Amino acid sequence: MKQMKSVKLNEVEKIKATLADLPEKKREDLGLREAIVAMKSEIQSALNKGYSLEEIIHIVGETNQTIGGASISTVRQYMRQDMTTFKSSEKSNKSDKKKTKSEIKNEEIEKTKVTTKNDPSQRTSAAFEAP
Repeated sequence: MKQMKSVKLNEVEKIKATLADLPEKKREDLGLREAIVAMKSEIQSALNKGYSLEEIIHIVGETNQTIGGASISTVRQYMRQDMTTFKSSEKSNKSDKKKTKSEIKNEEIEKTKVTTKNDPSQRTSAAFEAP
């Protein structure tokens, strides 16, 4: 019979204290969306000074290629969002990943039914026959 592994209670308490005392770890990198949101007020200030979004992206691109390579529509979209919107959409995307394959397939079937119902060109001839 396999022996159960155990951890001494005093070791658990020591580990808990060590983890509780860890300092805040600073992030080294931000994603593009987070970076745009973090610079939102400065970007808006530059827009108020008469610079176009294209010019701002070009100026920023001299320092950072990731932001400099972003499309105007992407930057504009991220400027409209704040991090609370981003965090809630991130959570909803995670919950989507938890769906089973059959749930996803059923959703796709339902979407197809709605599309077919609303689009006459997608209907079969049987749909037009009298009962």
